[in-house]
Amino acid sequence: MALMVLMLISLMALTFIISHVAPGDPAALAAGPDATKEMVQQLREHYGLDRPLYEQFFRYVAGVLQGNFGHSLHTGKDVADDLARYFPASLELVLYSITIAILLGIPLGVLSAFSQNGWLDHAIRVISVSGVGLPMFWLGLILQQFFACRWTCSRWAANWT
Repeated sequence: MALMVLMLISLMALTFIISHVAPGDPAALAAGPDATKEMVQQLREHYGLDRPLYEQFFRYVAGVLQGNFGHSLHTGKDVADDLARYFPASLELVLYSITIAILLGIPLGVLSAFSQNGWLDHAIRVISVSGVGLPMFWLGLILQQFFACRWTCSRWAANWT
């Protein structure tokens, strides 16, 4: 539990730092390209961006602990509303991923144990380590290309026969 609290604090600090290191002034971006300096300054005061960083961070942490995640500059809605809107899709992805991992992992682990140090054990080990070790964005792109080409090429070939 202590490590979880430490991890959550570190995560909040990291997201806070990233949001302040990112290029561009959030108030100027929210105000738009035609905004005057007074409008930008007014937004800075409204969002508390004119205060010292430590005060902004403590306000941010206090808001998160109270369930107030702030307003999205992109959508203009409460961030909690956006989270609630997209949470079911994220939960669905997590549940499918866990189901696939269990349905593949347990039988492959049993097969690997039965053929210990055999070719099947080595093949399963290479596949599992590769699955964990490869960057997910790269593996996702490769799988998209593979399946897209396979289905597109097979449909194209079916039309010409």
